[in-house]
Amino acid sequence: MALFDFKGRDGRSLIPEAYDLALAYQKPPPPGWVRLTAADLGSSPEKVDEVGFASGR
Repeated sequence: MALFDFKGRDGRSLIPEAYDLALAYQKPPPPGWVRLTAADLGSSPEKVDEVGFASGR
């Protein structure tokens, strides 16, 4: 089993992509793109954490 196991497979190749996506989130979105909030999608405030991510509760 790999240290980074994803769905039963070796997930090491996904780490750089996840890192790049995390860095990209800190920058403004590309022209024509918008960041949607949970409220934009009609999600209940109780299901969103203080940062704005779905909490799974």
